Amino acid sequence: MAEHCTIQYDHYYDEFGSQFVLVAVYDDGRAIDELWSNSASLDDEQEVQRFGSAQLQKALTQMQRDGWQIEASEEQRSLETVPASEHVVYRLFKKL
Repeated sequence: MAEHCTIQYDHYYDEFGSQFVLVAVYDDGRAIDELWSNSASLDDEQEVQRFGSAQLQKALTQMQRDGWQIEASEEQRSLETVPASEHVVYRLFKKL
């Protein structure tokens, strides 16, 4: 038997500027942990995006140290929005 988890990193735009959200979803959505979130004006967007990418890698590294294994990943970019939004998902499992 295995436990499952999804790490999801979203970067999107709304009326307030650029939004970044990093969450961990456990057991098919029954538990959700917000690991990091931030908003940025277009002036400091690249700095916040670099920090968000670093937080994603940090979360994945910690999950792997805790015994989780990556079973799949998926990245999507929406070309319908300008600038493009980004959605990255890592599916992990842990044998019990």
